[in-house]
Amino acid sequence: MSNVSALCSASFVLVACGGSLSYYDAGARLVDTNDTGMPDVELPEDTGGPADADTDADADSDTDADTDSDTDTDADTDADTDADTDPGGGGGGGGVRDGVYQGNIRIDYEMTVPLVGGSSVCNGTVNLTVDSTQADPVAGNIACDWPPLDLWATITLNRVTGTLTGDTNGLLLDGRTNGRDGSGTFVWNEPWSGAASGDTISGSFSGGHFLTDNYSANFTVTRTGP
Repeated sequence: MSNVSALCSASFVLVACGGSLSYYDAGARLVDTNDTGMPDVELPEDTGGPADADTDADADSDTDADTDSDTDTDADTDADTDADTDPGGGGGGGGVRDGVYQGNIRIDYEMTVPLVGGSSVCNGTVNLTVDSTQADPVAGNIACDWPPLDLWATITLNRVTGTLTGDTNGLLLDGRTNGRDGSGTFVWNEPWSGAASGDTISGSFSGGHFLTDNYSANFTVTRTGP
């Protein structure tokens, strides 16, 4: 058999050469099994260095330093140095101080009885005690005399005595007062009011009787002790 006949009688002939596998197809064409049908690609020369060098350096450095430091050194140095120096208690710095008060009173008196009337001034003393623990925080007495040379008053009215009681409301005071002269001609029972300023209390009262008399009184007392 000739070479051509032998070639034609076989479907294909495998040829192995240098590790490559080739064969002849039915048309006597040499087919290389390593041939993928893609054009040859020339590879770049191997330089020995890394193929992909990521030179992107993230230079973003967060240098934002939160230096917000709460330096609030607000110290409440409010020291309550209010010392209640009121030895007698009571109102302290906000009202009438407890204690003993002494002072003077002036009563202006006028008798309005026709033919026998007259007027005079009775000067005397007032003693008060302020004690906030009592039912009547203010209590005291009044005493006064007519001028010796005012014979009408000394003969008709005689010595005057009375009492005074009351309460306090802050620096204000009020209450009632009553009294009489030695003959019973001058008699009163009236409300009184007053006010305190520091260690001093000032007060007053007034009244009268129809067709008989009129009177008004003013007094001032000062704290002398607990």
